[in-house]
Amino acid sequence: MDSDDERDVERASLLSVDTLVEKPRPAASGRPTPLPKLQIAILLGIQLAEPISSMLIFPFINQLVQELGVTGGDDKKLGYYAGIIESMFFIAEAACVFQWGRFVQLSDRIGRRPVLLLGMMGNILAILCFGISKSYWAVIAARAFAGATNGNIGVVKSVMGELTDATNVAKGFALMPMVWSIGGTIGPFLGGTLSHPYERYPSWFGNNVFWQEYPYMLPCMVAAAYSAIFFTMALLFLQETRPKRTLAGKEYHELSDVPDTPTVIEPSPTDLSDPEAPPSLRSLLRGPILNVVMCYNLLALTEIAYGVLQPLIFATPVASGGIGLTPKDIGIALAVYGFANGVIQANAFSRLLDRFGPKRMFMFGMFALTLEFTTFPVMQTLAQATGGANLAVWIVIVLQFVLGSAISSAYGTVNIFVVSTASRAALGATNGVVQTTTSCARAVGPSIAASLYAWSAEKNILGGWFAFLVFGLMGLVCIYASTRLPATPRKKETKDYELE
Repeated sequence: MDSDDERDVERASLLSVDTLVEKPRPAASGRPTPLPKLQIAILLGIQLAEPISSMLIFPFINQLVQELGVTGGDDKKLGYYAGIIESMFFIAEAACVFQWGRFVQLSDRIGRRPVLLLGMMGNILAILCFGISKSYWAVIAARAFAGATNGNIGVVKSVMGELTDATNVAKGFALMPMVWSIGGTIGPFLGGTLSHPYERYPSWFGNNVFWQEYPYMLPCMVAAAYSAIFFTMALLFLQETRPKRTLAGKEYHELSDVPDTPTVIEPSPTDLSDPEAPPSLRSLLRGPILNVVMCYNLLALTEIAYGVLQPLIFATPVASGGIGLTPKDIGIALAVYGFANGVIQANAFSRLLDRFGPKRMFMFGMFALTLEFTTFPVMQTLAQATGGANLAVWIVIVLQFVLGSAISSAYGTVNIFVVSTASRAALGATNGVVQTTTSCARAVGPSIAASLYAWSAEKNILGGWFAFLVFGLMGLVCIYASTRLPATPRKKETKDYELE
Protein backbone atom coordinates (compact mmCIF):
# COMPACT_ATOMS: atom_id res chain seq x y z
CA MET A 1 0.00 0.00 0.00
CA ASP A 2 1.47 3.38 -0.95
CA SER A 3 1.76 6.29 1.49
CA ASP A 4 -1.27 8.14 0.05
CA ASP A 5 -3.50 5.09 0.55
CA GLU A 6 -2.19 4.63 4.09
CA ARG A 7 -3.09 8.21 4.94
CA ASP A 8 -6.53 7.76 3.36
CA VAL A 9 -7.22 4.63 5.38
CA GLU A 10 -5.96 6.27 8.56
CA ARG A 11 -8.16 9.32 7.91
CA ALA A 12 -11.21 7.16 7.15
CA SER A 13 -10.61 5.24 10.36
CA LEU A 14 -10.41 8.47 12.35
CA LEU A 15 -13.51 9.89 10.74
CA SER A 16 -15.51 6.73 11.35
CA VAL A 17 -15.64 7.17 15.14
CA ASP A 18 -19.33 7.66 15.87
CA THR A 19 -19.77 9.76 18.98
CA LEU A 20 -22.51 11.94 17.49
CA VAL A 21 -23.52 14.74 19.81
CA GLU A 22 -26.64 15.67 17.88
CA LYS A 23 -28.18 12.21 18.09
CA PRO A 24 -30.48 11.39 20.97
CA ARG A 25 -29.09 8.45 22.89
CA PRO A 26 -31.09 5.24 23.18
CA ALA A 27 -33.01 4.95 26.40
CA ALA A 28 -31.52 2.84 29.16
CA SER A 29 -34.42 0.45 28.76
CA GLY A 30 -33.19 -0.45 25.30
CA ARG A 31 -36.21 1.03 23.55
CA PRO A 32 -35.64 2.41 20.04
CA THR A 33 -34.67 6.06 19.79
CA PRO A 34 -37.62 8.11 18.48
CA LEU A 35 -37.13 9.34 14.92
CA PRO A 36 -37.07 13.15 14.46
CA LYS A 37 -40.48 13.35 12.84
CA LEU A 38 -40.33 16.74 11.11
CA GLN A 39 -36.89 16.18 9.60
CA ILE A 40 -37.76 12.65 8.47
CA ALA A 41 -41.06 13.86 6.97
CA ILE A 42 -39.35 16.57 4.91
CA LEU A 43 -36.60 14.17 3.86
CA LEU A 44 -39.10 11.58 2.66
CA GLY A 45 -41.11 14.27 0.91
CA ILE A 46 -37.98 15.20 -1.04
CA GLN A 47 -37.34 11.56 -1.88
CA LEU A 48 -40.93 11.15 -3.09
CA ALA A 49 -40.37 13.73 -5.83
CA GLU A 50 -38.01 11.41 -7.73
CA PRO A 51 -40.32 8.40 -8.23
CA ILE A 52 -43.23 10.69 -9.04
CA SER A 53 -41.25 12.46 -11.76
CA SER A 54 -39.43 9.41 -13.12
CA MET A 55 -42.41 7.01 -13.13
CA LEU A 56 -44.84 9.63 -14.41
CA ILE A 57 -43.99 8.74 -18.01
CA PHE A 58 -44.38 4.94 -17.79
CA PRO A 59 -48.11 4.73 -18.61
CA PHE A 60 -47.85 6.91 -21.71
CA ILE A 61 -44.25 6.58 -22.91
CA ASN A 62 -45.14 4.08 -25.64
CA GLN A 63 -48.08 6.21 -26.81
CA LEU A 64 -45.80 9.26 -26.83
CA VAL A 65 -43.27 7.44 -29.01
CA GLN A 66 -46.05 6.45 -31.40
CA GLU A 67 -47.29 10.05 -31.60
CA LEU A 68 -43.79 11.36 -32.30
CA GLY A 69 -43.72 9.13 -35.39
CA VAL A 70 -40.19 7.78 -34.96
CA THR A 71 -41.21 4.11 -35.34
CA GLY A 72 -42.74 4.56 -38.79
CA GLY A 73 -45.88 2.78 -37.61
CA ASP A 74 -44.07 -0.42 -36.60
CA ASP A 75 -45.18 -1.19 -33.02
CA LYS A 76 -42.50 -3.85 -32.62
CA LYS A 77 -39.91 -1.06 -32.65
CA LEU A 78 -41.47 0.78 -29.73
CA GLY A 79 -39.03 -0.88 -27.33
CA TYR A 80 -35.97 0.56 -29.07
CA TYR A 81 -37.08 4.18 -28.87
CA ALA A 82 -38.86 4.00 -25.52
CA GLY A 83 -35.80 2.33 -24.01
CA ILE A 84 -33.54 5.18 -25.12
CA ILE A 85 -35.82 7.74 -23.46
CA GLU A 86 -35.97 5.75 -20.23
CA SER A 87 -32.20 5.14 -20.23
CA MET A 88 -31.29 8.77 -20.83
CA PHE A 89 -32.33 9.79 -17.31
CA PHE A 90 -29.91 7.31 -15.76
CA ILE A 91 -27.11 7.96 -18.26
CA ALA A 92 -27.11 11.63 -17.29
CA GLU A 93 -27.49 10.74 -13.61
CA ALA A 94 -24.53 8.39 -13.79
CA ALA A 95 -22.42 11.12 -15.40
CA CYS A 96 -23.31 13.71 -12.77
CA VAL A 97 -24.32 12.10 -9.49
CA PHE A 98 -20.71 11.34 -8.51
CA GLN A 99 -19.94 15.01 -8.99
CA TRP A 100 -22.80 15.91 -6.66
CA GLY A 101 -21.84 13.36 -4.07
CA ARG A 102 -18.06 13.24 -3.92
CA PHE A 103 -15.80 14.47 -6.70
CA VAL A 104 -16.45 18.17 -6.10
CA GLN A 105 -17.52 17.32 -2.55
CA LEU A 106 -20.82 19.18 -2.75
CA SER A 107 -22.65 17.03 -0.23
CA ASP A 108 -19.70 16.52 2.12
CA ARG A 109 -18.23 20.00 1.66
CA ILE A 110 -21.11 22.49 1.48
CA GLY A 111 -23.71 20.36 3.22
CA ARG A 112 -26.65 18.08 2.54
CA ARG A 113 -29.32 20.79 2.60
CA PRO A 114 -27.97 22.98 -0.26
CA VAL A 115 -27.53 19.96 -2.52
CA LEU A 116 -31.06 18.76 -1.80
CA LEU A 117 -32.44 22.20 -2.63
CA LEU A 118 -30.49 22.36 -5.89
CA GLY A 119 -31.72 18.91 -6.84
CA MET A 120 -35.34 19.86 -6.17
CA MET A 121 -35.04 22.96 -8.33
CA GLY A 122 -33.54 20.93 -11.15
CA ASN A 123 -36.36 18.40 -10.84
CA ILE A 124 -38.97 21.16 -11.23
CA LEU A 125 -37.35 22.60 -14.35
CA ALA A 126 -36.73 19.20 -15.94
CA ILE A 127 -40.27 17.90 -15.62
CA LEU A 128 -41.69 21.12 -17.05
CA CYS A 129 -39.27 20.89 -19.99
CA PHE A 130 -40.49 17.35 -20.63
CA GLY A 131 -44.10 18.56 -20.69
CA ILE A 132 -43.45 21.11 -23.43
CA SER A 133 -41.25 18.82 -25.57
CA LYS A 134 -42.72 18.15 -29.01
CA SER A 135 -39.94 16.18 -30.71
CA TYR A 136 -38.14 12.96 -29.93
CA TRP A 137 -34.81 14.69 -29.34
CA ALA A 138 -36.42 17.31 -27.12
CA VAL A 139 -37.90 14.53 -24.99
CA ILE A 140 -34.47 12.90 -24.71
CA ALA A 141 -32.87 16.23 -23.77
CA ALA A 142 -35.49 16.83 -21.05
CA ARG A 143 -34.90 13.38 -19.56
CA ALA A 144 -31.14 13.95 -19.66
CA PHE A 145 -31.55 17.25 -17.82
CA ALA A 146 -33.69 15.52 -15.19
CA GLY A 147 -31.00 12.89 -14.63
CA ALA A 148 -28.17 15.42 -14.55
CA THR A 149 -29.81 17.42 -11.77
CA ASN A 150 -30.87 14.36 -9.76
CA GLY A 151 -28.22 14.24 -7.07
CA ASN A 152 -30.75 13.86 -4.31
CA ILE A 153 -31.24 10.15 -3.76
CA GLY A 154 -27.69 9.52 -2.54
CA VAL A 155 -27.84 12.57 -0.29
CA VAL A 156 -31.23 11.47 1.10
CA LYS A 157 -29.65 8.15 2.12
CA SER A 158 -26.77 10.01 3.78
CA VAL A 159 -29.14 12.19 5.77
CA MET A 160 -31.24 9.18 6.79
CA GLY A 161 -28.09 7.49 8.06
CA GLU A 162 -27.18 10.61 10.04
CA LEU A 163 -30.64 10.98 11.55
CA THR A 164 -30.80 7.37 12.80
CA ASP A 165 -28.82 5.12 15.12
CA ALA A 166 -28.61 1.34 15.54
CA THR A 167 -31.89 1.18 17.45
CA ASN A 168 -34.01 2.81 14.74
CA VAL A 169 -32.04 2.46 11.48
CA ALA A 170 -34.25 -0.39 10.24
CA LYS A 171 -37.36 1.68 10.94
CA GLY A 172 -35.89 4.70 9.18
CA PHE A 173 -34.77 2.85 6.08
CA ALA A 174 -38.03 0.89 5.95
CA LEU A 175 -39.71 4.20 5.18
CA MET A 176 -37.63 4.71 2.03
CA PRO A 177 -39.00 1.79 -0.04
CA MET A 178 -42.43 2.69 1.28
CA VAL A 179 -42.02 6.23 -0.07
CA TRP A 180 -40.79 4.85 -3.39
CA SER A 181 -43.93 2.73 -3.51
CA ILE A 182 -46.08 5.77 -2.84
CA GLY A 183 -44.29 7.51 -5.68
CA GLY A 184 -44.97 4.43 -7.76
CA THR A 185 -48.63 5.01 -6.97
CA ILE A 186 -48.84 8.73 -7.59
CA GLY A 187 -46.55 8.97 -10.63
CA PRO A 188 -48.21 6.38 -12.88
CA PHE A 189 -51.66 7.50 -11.70
CA LEU A 190 -50.94 11.09 -12.72
CA GLY A 191 -49.39 10.05 -16.04
CA GLY A 192 -52.15 7.61 -16.89
CA THR A 193 -55.15 9.73 -15.91
CA LEU A 194 -54.03 13.30 -16.67
CA SER A 195 -52.34 12.84 -20.05
CA HIS A 196 -54.36 13.99 -23.07
CA PRO A 197 -56.80 16.05 -20.95
CA TYR A 198 -58.12 17.77 -24.07
CA GLU A 199 -59.75 14.52 -25.25
CA ARG A 200 -60.23 12.81 -21.89
CA TYR A 201 -61.84 15.71 -20.00
CA PRO A 202 -63.36 17.95 -22.69
CA SER A 203 -65.68 19.74 -20.28
CA TRP A 204 -62.69 21.07 -18.32
CA PHE A 205 -59.92 21.33 -20.89
CA GLY A 206 -61.65 21.10 -24.28
CA ASN A 207 -61.89 24.87 -24.75
CA ASN A 208 -58.16 25.49 -24.47
CA VAL A 209 -55.97 24.54 -27.43
CA PHE A 210 -52.89 24.57 -25.17
CA TRP A 211 -53.79 21.13 -23.78
CA GLN A 212 -54.15 19.78 -27.32
CA GLU A 213 -50.74 21.14 -28.30
CA TYR A 214 -49.10 19.78 -25.13
CA PRO A 215 -51.06 16.64 -24.17
CA TYR A 216 -48.60 15.58 -21.46
CA MET A 217 -48.12 18.94 -19.78
CA LEU A 218 -50.86 18.56 -17.16
CA PRO A 219 -49.34 15.60 -15.27
CA CYS A 220 -45.94 17.27 -15.53
CA MET A 221 -47.32 20.47 -14.02
CA VAL A 222 -48.86 18.58 -11.10
CA ALA A 223 -45.57 16.77 -10.43
CA ALA A 224 -43.65 20.05 -10.63
CA ALA A 225 -46.09 21.68 -8.19
CA TYR A 226 -45.46 18.91 -5.67
CA SER A 227 -41.69 19.39 -5.96
CA ALA A 228 -42.13 23.14 -5.50
CA ILE A 229 -44.08 22.59 -2.27
CA PHE A 230 -41.36 20.43 -0.73
CA PHE A 231 -38.63 22.73 -2.04
CA THR A 232 -40.27 25.47 0.03
CA MET A 233 -40.61 23.22 3.09
CA ALA A 234 -36.97 22.17 2.85
CA LEU A 235 -35.88 25.78 2.45
CA LEU A 236 -37.76 26.83 5.58
CA PHE A 237 -37.49 23.85 7.92
CA LEU A 238 -34.88 21.28 6.85
CA GLN A 239 -31.77 21.39 9.00
CA GLU A 240 -28.21 20.45 8.17
CA THR A 241 -26.83 17.07 9.29
CA ARG A 242 -23.40 17.11 7.66
CA PRO A 243 -20.52 16.46 10.08
CA LYS A 244 -18.85 19.81 10.62
CA ARG A 245 -15.69 19.08 12.54
CA THR A 246 -13.91 16.03 13.93
CA LEU A 247 -11.71 16.33 16.99
CA ALA A 248 -10.40 13.77 19.44
CA GLY A 249 -12.75 11.09 18.17
CA LYS A 250 -15.89 13.26 18.31
CA GLU A 251 -17.99 14.60 15.44
CA TYR A 252 -19.74 17.94 15.91
CA HIS A 253 -22.75 18.58 13.67
CA GLU A 254 -24.76 21.55 12.53
CA LEU A 255 -28.25 20.67 13.74
CA SER A 256 -29.32 23.91 15.39
CA ASP A 257 -32.25 22.41 17.28
CA VAL A 258 -30.09 20.10 19.38
CA PRO A 259 -29.96 21.07 23.07
CA ASP A 260 -26.62 21.52 24.79
CA THR A 261 -24.55 21.45 21.60
CA PRO A 262 -20.93 21.80 22.72
CA THR A 263 -18.66 24.57 21.54
CA VAL A 264 -16.36 23.44 18.76
CA ILE A 265 -12.71 23.70 19.74
CA GLU A 266 -10.29 24.52 16.96
CA PRO A 267 -7.92 21.57 16.48
CA SER A 268 -4.21 21.92 16.48
CA PRO A 269 -2.25 20.56 13.50
CA THR A 270 -1.34 17.47 15.52
CA ASP A 271 -4.97 16.69 16.38
CA LEU A 272 -6.26 16.19 12.88
CA SER A 273 -4.66 16.36 9.46
CA ASP A 274 -6.77 18.14 6.85
CA PRO A 275 -10.27 17.20 8.10
CA GLU A 276 -11.90 18.52 4.95
CA ALA A 277 -9.91 16.25 2.63
CA PRO A 278 -11.98 13.16 1.79
CA PRO A 279 -10.76 9.57 1.64
CA SER A 280 -9.80 8.49 -1.86
CA LEU A 281 -11.97 6.32 -4.06
CA ARG A 282 -9.60 3.41 -3.52
CA SER A 283 -9.86 3.69 0.25
CA LEU A 284 -13.67 3.76 0.08
CA LEU A 285 -14.12 0.79 -2.26
CA ARG A 286 -12.40 -1.95 -0.31
CA GLY A 287 -13.48 -4.67 2.07
CA PRO A 288 -17.18 -5.43 2.64
CA ILE A 289 -18.41 -2.43 0.63
CA LEU A 290 -17.29 -4.10 -2.61
CA ASN A 291 -19.70 -6.99 -2.09
CA VAL A 292 -22.48 -4.56 -1.21
CA VAL A 293 -21.85 -2.44 -4.34
CA MET A 294 -21.82 -5.53 -6.57
CA CYS A 295 -25.13 -6.81 -5.19
CA TYR A 296 -26.67 -3.33 -5.35
CA ASN A 297 -25.70 -2.97 -9.01
CA LEU A 298 -26.99 -6.40 -10.00
CA LEU A 299 -30.26 -5.63 -8.22
CA ALA A 300 -30.53 -2.22 -9.92
CA LEU A 301 -29.78 -3.58 -13.40
CA THR A 302 -32.17 -6.51 -13.16
CA GLU A 303 -34.97 -4.55 -11.47
CA ILE A 304 -34.85 -1.64 -13.94
CA ALA A 305 -35.02 -4.16 -16.78
CA TYR A 306 -38.18 -5.61 -15.28
CA GLY A 307 -39.55 -2.11 -14.65
CA VAL A 308 -39.12 -1.27 -18.33
CA LEU A 309 -40.46 -4.55 -19.72
CA GLN A 310 -43.64 -4.57 -17.63
CA PRO A 311 -45.29 -1.37 -18.96
CA LEU A 312 -43.89 -2.08 -22.44
CA ILE A 313 -45.65 -5.45 -22.56
CA PHE A 314 -48.73 -3.95 -20.96
CA ALA A 315 -48.99 -1.33 -23.73
CA THR A 316 -47.94 -3.40 -26.76
CA PRO A 317 -50.88 -4.70 -28.84
CA VAL A 318 -51.72 -8.40 -28.48
CA ALA A 319 -50.83 -9.05 -32.12
CA SER A 320 -47.31 -7.74 -31.47
CA GLY A 321 -46.74 -9.81 -28.33
CA GLY A 322 -48.23 -7.62 -25.59
CA ILE A 323 -51.54 -7.57 -23.75
CA GLY A 324 -52.95 -4.32 -25.16
CA LEU A 325 -53.72 -2.25 -22.06
CA THR A 326 -54.51 1.48 -22.42
CA PRO A 327 -52.39 4.16 -20.69
CA LYS A 328 -55.23 4.72 -18.23
CA ASP A 329 -55.39 1.01 -17.36
CA ILE A 330 -51.62 0.88 -16.93
CA GLY A 331 -51.62 3.95 -14.72
CA ILE A 332 -54.37 2.64 -12.46
CA ALA A 333 -52.79 -0.82 -12.19
CA LEU A 334 -49.39 0.58 -11.25
CA ALA A 335 -50.99 3.03 -8.84
CA VAL A 336 -52.92 0.30 -7.02
CA TYR A 337 -49.75 -1.77 -6.76
CA GLY A 338 -47.76 1.18 -5.45
CA PHE A 339 -50.34 1.92 -2.75
CA ALA A 340 -50.55 -1.72 -1.64
CA ASN A 341 -46.77 -2.08 -1.66
CA GLY A 342 -46.38 1.05 0.45
CA VAL A 343 -48.75 -0.32 3.07
CA ILE A 344 -46.91 -3.64 3.12
CA GLN A 345 -43.48 -2.00 3.47
CA ALA A 346 -44.65 0.30 6.26
CA ASN A 347 -46.20 -2.49 8.32
CA ALA A 348 -44.05 -5.54 7.61
CA PHE A 349 -40.51 -4.51 6.67
CA SER A 350 -39.11 -3.87 10.16
CA ARG A 351 -40.65 -7.01 11.64
CA LEU A 352 -39.44 -9.19 8.78
CA LEU A 353 -35.99 -7.65 9.03
CA ASP A 354 -35.80 -8.43 12.75
CA ARG A 355 -36.91 -12.02 12.15
CA PHE A 356 -34.96 -13.01 9.05
CA GLY A 357 -32.11 -10.50 8.87
CA PRO A 358 -31.06 -8.31 5.92
CA LYS A 359 -29.15 -11.00 4.04
CA ARG A 360 -32.05 -13.45 3.86
CA MET A 361 -34.48 -10.69 2.96
CA PHE A 362 -32.22 -9.50 0.16
CA MET A 363 -31.84 -13.03 -1.21
CA PHE A 364 -35.59 -13.59 -1.07
CA GLY A 365 -36.17 -10.32 -2.94
CA MET A 366 -33.79 -11.42 -5.71
CA PHE A 367 -35.51 -14.81 -5.89
CA ALA A 368 -38.86 -13.01 -6.32
CA LEU A 369 -37.37 -10.80 -9.04
CA THR A 370 -36.12 -13.86 -10.92
CA LEU A 371 -39.57 -15.45 -10.75
CA GLU A 372 -41.19 -12.30 -12.15
CA PHE A 373 -39.50 -12.77 -15.52
CA THR A 374 -41.13 -16.18 -15.84
CA THR A 375 -44.60 -14.60 -15.56
CA PHE A 376 -44.28 -12.63 -18.80
CA PRO A 377 -44.52 -15.64 -21.17
CA VAL A 378 -47.51 -16.91 -19.20
CA MET A 379 -49.22 -13.53 -19.46
CA GLN A 380 -48.58 -13.23 -23.20
CA THR A 381 -49.82 -16.77 -23.87
CA LEU A 382 -53.06 -16.16 -21.98
CA ALA A 383 -53.65 -12.82 -23.74
CA GLN A 384 -53.09 -14.31 -27.21
CA ALA A 385 -55.45 -17.19 -26.46
CA THR A 386 -58.37 -14.85 -25.72
CA GLY A 387 -57.37 -11.74 -27.69
CA GLY A 388 -56.81 -9.46 -24.72
CA ALA A 389 -56.40 -9.01 -20.98
CA ASN A 390 -58.84 -11.50 -19.49
CA LEU A 391 -59.27 -12.54 -15.86
CA ALA A 392 -56.40 -15.02 -16.04
CA VAL A 393 -54.06 -12.30 -17.33
CA TRP A 394 -55.02 -10.02 -14.44
CA ILE A 395 -54.34 -12.83 -11.96
CA VAL A 396 -50.81 -13.08 -13.35
CA ILE A 397 -50.44 -9.30 -13.07
CA VAL A 398 -51.49 -9.47 -9.41
CA LEU A 399 -48.90 -12.21 -8.87
CA GLN A 400 -46.26 -9.91 -10.37
CA PHE A 401 -47.24 -7.18 -7.94
CA VAL A 402 -47.05 -9.54 -4.95
CA LEU A 403 -43.53 -10.55 -5.96
CA GLY A 404 -42.71 -6.87 -6.45
CA SER A 405 -43.19 -6.19 -2.74
CA ALA A 406 -40.30 -8.53 -1.95
CA ILE A 407 -38.11 -6.60 -4.39
CA SER A 408 -38.84 -3.34 -2.57
CA SER A 409 -37.69 -5.00 0.65
CA ALA A 410 -34.43 -5.95 -1.05
CA TYR A 411 -33.72 -2.26 -1.69
CA GLY A 412 -34.38 -1.45 1.96
CA THR A 413 -31.94 -4.10 3.17
CA VAL A 414 -29.14 -3.22 0.77
CA ASN A 415 -29.36 0.43 1.86
CA ILE A 416 -28.79 -0.72 5.44
CA PHE A 417 -25.68 -2.58 4.29
CA VAL A 418 -24.37 0.59 2.62
CA VAL A 419 -24.79 2.67 5.77
CA SER A 420 -23.24 -0.13 7.85
CA THR A 421 -20.05 -0.22 5.79
CA ALA A 422 -19.56 3.54 5.37
CA SER A 423 -17.65 5.94 7.57
CA ARG A 424 -20.00 8.59 8.99
CA ALA A 425 -17.82 11.47 7.83
CA ALA A 426 -17.45 9.90 4.37
CA LEU A 427 -21.09 8.84 4.13
CA GLY A 428 -21.89 11.36 1.40
CA ALA A 429 -18.85 10.26 -0.59
CA THR A 430 -19.73 6.59 -0.20
CA ASN A 431 -23.34 7.12 -1.23
CA GLY A 432 -22.08 9.17 -4.16
CA VAL A 433 -19.95 6.25 -5.32
CA VAL A 434 -22.78 3.76 -4.82
CA GLN A 435 -25.29 5.99 -6.57
CA THR A 436 -22.91 6.52 -9.48
CA THR A 437 -22.40 2.81 -10.06
CA THR A 438 -26.11 1.99 -9.72
CA SER A 439 -26.95 4.86 -12.05
CA CYS A 440 -24.63 3.31 -14.62
CA ALA A 441 -26.48 0.01 -14.21
CA ARG A 442 -29.83 1.76 -14.56
CA ALA A 443 -28.52 3.71 -17.55
CA VAL A 444 -27.81 0.64 -19.63
CA GLY A 445 -30.69 -1.44 -18.23
CA PRO A 446 -33.65 0.20 -20.03
CA SER A 447 -31.99 0.24 -23.44
CA ILE A 448 -30.73 -3.31 -23.11
CA ALA A 449 -34.05 -4.63 -21.83
CA ALA A 450 -36.28 -2.82 -24.33
CA SER A 451 -33.97 -3.45 -27.29
CA LEU A 452 -33.43 -7.09 -26.39
CA TYR A 453 -37.17 -7.62 -26.08
CA ALA A 454 -37.87 -5.81 -29.36
CA TRP A 455 -35.13 -7.81 -31.12
CA SER A 456 -36.30 -11.17 -29.75
CA ALA A 457 -39.92 -10.35 -30.69
CA GLU A 458 -38.97 -9.12 -34.15
CA LYS A 459 -36.75 -12.16 -34.87
CA ASN A 460 -39.06 -14.55 -32.95
CA ILE A 461 -36.16 -15.90 -30.89
CA LEU A 462 -37.48 -18.52 -28.46
CA GLY A 463 -40.95 -17.37 -29.40
CA GLY A 464 -40.01 -13.78 -28.49
CA TRP A 465 -39.11 -14.80 -24.94
CA PHE A 466 -35.33 -14.64 -25.21
CA ALA A 467 -35.13 -11.40 -23.21
CA PHE A 468 -36.98 -13.00 -20.27
CA LEU A 469 -34.49 -15.87 -20.22
CA VAL A 470 -31.50 -13.51 -20.18
CA PHE A 471 -32.75 -11.41 -17.27
CA GLY A 472 -33.97 -14.46 -15.37
CA LEU A 473 -30.45 -15.85 -15.52
CA MET A 474 -29.13 -12.47 -14.38
CA GLY A 475 -31.38 -12.72 -11.33
CA LEU A 476 -29.83 -16.09 -10.52
CA VAL A 477 -26.38 -14.51 -10.73
CA CYS A 478 -27.45 -11.87 -8.23
CA ILE A 479 -28.77 -14.56 -5.86
CA TYR A 480 -25.36 -16.22 -5.99
CA ALA A 481 -23.57 -12.89 -5.41
CA SER A 482 -25.76 -12.18 -2.37
CA THR A 483 -24.34 -15.27 -0.63
CA ARG A 484 -21.16 -13.22 -0.14
CA LEU A 485 -22.92 -10.57 1.91
CA PRO A 486 -22.30 -10.60 5.68
CA ALA A 487 -24.78 -12.70 7.63
CA THR A 488 -26.07 -9.76 9.68
CA PRO A 489 -25.08 -6.30 10.85
CA ARG A 490 -24.28 -6.13 14.56
CA LYS A 491 -24.32 -3.24 17.01
CA LYS A 492 -21.13 -1.56 18.10
CA GLU A 493 -20.48 0.20 21.37
CA THR A 494 -21.19 3.49 19.65
CA LYS A 495 -24.72 2.40 18.68
CA ASP A 496 -23.96 2.00 15.02
CA TYR A 497 -24.01 -1.02 12.73
CA GLU A 498 -20.84 -2.90 11.99
CA LEU A 499 -20.63 -5.81 9.58
CA GLU A 500 -19.52 -9.15 10.93
